[in-house]
Amino acid sequence: MDSQSALILGIVMPYVGSLITLTFKRWVDKVGVLSILSSALLITYASFNTSHTSTTSHLIIMDGLSLTLALVASWLSFLIAVYSLEYMKGDPWLRKYWTFFTFFVGSMLLAVLSDNMLYMFIGWEGTGLASYALIGHWFTDEEDRWVGDPERKPLGFSMGFSPSHSGLRAIVFTRVGDVGLLAALSLIYVYSGTFSLSELAANSEWALRMASQGLLLPTLILFTLGPMAKSAQVPFHEWLITAMTGPTSVSALIHAATMVKLGIYALLRMNSVFVNLGNLEEIGPILETYGNYVMYVGVITAFFLGLMAVVARELKLILAFSTASQLGYMFAAAGSMMTCHEPGVSYFASLFHLVSHALFKATLFLAAGAVIHAVHSRFITDMGGLASFMRLTFLSFILAGASLAGIPPLSGFWSKDMVLESLRENTLAYYLSFIAALVTAFYTFRMITKVFLIRRRDVRVHEPGPLMLIPYFILGLGSLILGVAWPWLSEKLVHFMTLGLNMHLEVELEFTQVIGTVTAVMFVSVFSIFLYLIGENIVVKVVELDSLRACYELLYDRFLLNSIYYLVFVKGLKRVANVLSELVDKTVDVTYHSFIPLVITAVARGIRKDIDDTIDSGFHLKLPSLINSIAQVLWGRGENAIDNTYHIEIPELFKSFSRTTRRGQPGILNYYLLASLITMVVLVVMVSMGVIP
Repeated sequence: MDSQSALILGIVMPYVGSLITLTFKRWVDKVGVLSILSSALLITYASFNTSHTSTTSHLIIMDGLSLTLALVASWLSFLIAVYSLEYMKGDPWLRKYWTFFTFFVGSMLLAVLSDNMLYMFIGWEGTGLASYALIGHWFTDEEDRWVGDPERKPLGFSMGFSPSHSGLRAIVFTRVGDVGLLAALSLIYVYSGTFSLSELAANSEWALRMASQGLLLPTLILFTLGPMAKSAQVPFHEWLITAMTGPTSVSALIHAATMVKLGIYALLRMNSVFVNLGNLEEIGPILETYGNYVMYVGVITAFFLGLMAVVARELKLILAFSTASQLGYMFAAAGSMMTCHEPGVSYFASLFHLVSHALFKATLFLAAGAVIHAVHSRFITDMGGLASFMRLTFLSFILAGASLAGIPPLSGFWSKDMVLESLRENTLAYYLSFIAALVTAFYTFRMITKVFLIRRRDVRVHEPGPLMLIPYFILGLGSLILGVAWPWLSEKLVHFMTLGLNMHLEVELEFTQVIGTVTAVMFVSVFSIFLYLIGENIVVKVVELDSLRACYELLYDRFLLNSIYYLVFVKGLKRVANVLSELVDKTVDVTYHSFIPLVITAVARGIRKDIDDTIDSGFHLKLPSLINSIAQVLWGRGENAIDNTYHIEIPELFKSFSRTTRRGQPGILNYYLLASLITMVVLVVMVSMGVIP
């Protein structure tokens, strides 16, 4: 089997699993796991065969970017699927869960492996559809499945969200961005005449023509809306935060393995197209403007979402803020591809941080699911002292958390440092990202301390079963192994991840930067542990100060952005719709009940007068004379014949005709529909028989 066939089959297998679980009721979980495992093995086989040279067909693109995403998505999805075997056991909607889980994985693979932008968009939309179903999986909306505080209502809008509400939010937010993406793809096709990504990268004429007409920058901005929404960048981040209402396995799938990474992939794919086009001086300033826009979207997201995580009380909510923040790092590095002198470094920094984040964030979410399941609460204030009872979970959490914070020698240290290095040419972006890294270290060890280290007397829990424990323990070790082996693996990873993308780079770390970053991160991490371990009461008292209480509440309410959305786009547009509806109703009412009746009445009177005169002349003069003549000829009864015909027979004839007509026009809509249907069937039969040509 060649690599292309293996990849196509790797895409198809999860869809086959989805179809089987939809059709049959037994062993749906086993079918789901096996279909994803088959896909992961096929993709690994194809990647091994393609490790020295990239190939592209009209269907599949096999380069370092697509293969890296496919490997990450397939293997992480498999481990999350194994975790689901125990986590979702006994769920009443298990068949629905596995149908959309496998469909989700297949759509992700279709999106990242397709050379055709149209197929990519189909996979893109498939992940959106599946996310809607999986986030709202517990659609009965029990309160323990909610996320946020229902009783907190900034600007009058509740900060609590049910699963069904959160699923709807996800599909609405992402679809807004997808409109921009679809518009951009359409414009690119009009000017390039192709949907093929490889053909776009081989010919620069389309980009030059769009630039000459002032359309290139608007098109790139529209294109970016799709990745911004998919990867939960400001201002589209709200859907990802409330996506925590789904099962923890779904949270891990969306945040670590598939959906949010798809936005980064699309951004890197488009930027690599321009890198492959070469040094185009004509569009250089346009690409630089576009790159700065993307970079600052990412930096702002990394900074502000990190601040929100500092005050969050729900374990999965902290991780959700963290995901959006780390995606901001990837966005920023991808944007710097268009602004720095070494786009290869920025590309690799973004992609490697994506891989590193997939490992440690999947670990954190799956371990968080085990913790929440053990203590029966989603709030970190109800946890504490779990390190003594859940030692392997604690170890996994420490490894993944340290990687998230950027502590050496874990993988997150190397990848985050490379992101900072890629932003060094832009001073403001660099320092904002550096501060965001310190904030990340603070909220990470705040979370670990409050969940595992602070002792609480009433906590008695135990480790989950092996099907839940083994996947996230393996992923936690993966962050450690990848970090420790980095000095020996770096060149091979660079070669594989840049395969076929015309990018040349050398991985070099700035020693001064590394020492400064590590020192600052370690200090903040230790400070966070001691602050919450021995001085939590001090924190509470400081927060209660009037000067800081307002800042705390602003962060806790997510800068009021969610409430503003509901105020403007829900309540505001509803009010506009009501005003327009009332205006239209009044206009229709006046037109229908006053103007039209007056016009029709006037016309009817004129027509009736003419008809009455005609009928009267014919009925009272000409018709009697005619009947009289006929009667005299036929019956010879003279006036008696006229009288009988005129006063008896003709009225009876009209009455009979009227009764017959009324029976055929009863005013019942069903009869009219039935008559129309019969007429259509007769016409179809007559046309098919050749009666009507």
